[in-house]
Amino acid sequence: MSTASEPGVDPNLRRLRRHLSAADVEAGVDAGSWRVVNLTWPVLTVAIAVGENAELGMRLDVQDYPLQAPAGQPWNIVADAPLPVADWPISGRSPEIFRPDWSPSNNNAPYLACDRAGITSHPNWATERPERSWNASRTIGFYLRELHRELSCATMPQNGVAR
Repeated sequence: MSTASEPGVDPNLRRLRRHLSAADVEAGVDAGSWRVVNLTWPVLTVAIAVGENAELGMRLDVQDYPLQAPAGQPWNIVADAPLPVADWPISGRSPEIFRPDWSPSNNNAPYLACDRAGITSHPNWATERPERSWNASRTIGFYLRELHRELSCATMPQNGVAR
């Protein structure tokens, strides 16, 4: 079904749907890097592969997409609730993608230049990390790749979600 001609549909929603069907997003789905769980505007829920045998649910606020970066937080897909800090993945990188000293005071956001909370709280990242920063020409595929890049070598706590 074409979304371009749906009367009354938010143009940002149409754009997001188009970007979710793009080749780069589909390639990530086919590779097992991520999957789209649900889209209920303006919230997109995805699952990102963590390490080799787990995945992390992420709830993304995509209001004003793509003018504003998605605002993500770890999400328990089964309970449809925020994932407790104790269940967040550990990457072993510095800094961690989910920082217990920063993320909770920023709506549990990932510490990334492509996330709304990260770029809002660190406006210098746009010039210091332009290759990893969100701008209006980016797509949801870019955001998903950045998340997967950070989580591909991470591990989930014992009670994490196994695939």
